[in-house]
Amino acid sequence: MDVMIYKKKIKQKFSIPSSQKISIYSLGDTDELAMSLGKLVIDGTKKASTSGYRLYESGPIPKKGDISIIIDNHHHPLCTIRNTAVKTVKFNDMTEDEVRKEGESDLSLASWKEDHRQFLTPYYQKYLGIDFTEDEMVVHEEFEVIDVYEKSKKTNKS
Repeated sequence: MDVMIYKKKIKQKFSIPSSQKISIYSLGDTDELAMSLGKLVIDGTKKASTSGYRLYESGPIPKKGDISIIIDNHHHPLCTIRNTAVKTVKFNDMTEDEVRKEGESDLSLASWKEDHRQFLTPYYQKYLGIDFTEDEMVVHEEFEVIDVYEKSKKTNKS
């Protein structure tokens, strides 16, 4: 199913006004990472995500209640999430509890920091022309899965 058809079905299923924006994006920057993180969201392991605050300079910061469709890197829908909490915090002030909710790696703060430094640094260099530091602000989103695309249910069981 085309992601735009899925988006239309989500708006109908949850009585979302046609004027309300639904973000569509993949988690991660490679096919493998997008599928891996998408599966963690679908199975309930990943309940949060963190992104660089400055990367939102050209668009709105996510907020509680926002609805997003998670896709793979081939633009196929995986699931739909709703933000249950959003906060802006210094990268260095992220807590063990917050990073555990991301469900990645060994769930430790140290590995989360290393993984996110490696992920965010090239984006900050490419799009902002600066190095990413631990003093940078990040946007931490906690979410719940409100719908799993039918094909993803079958794929995720393997």
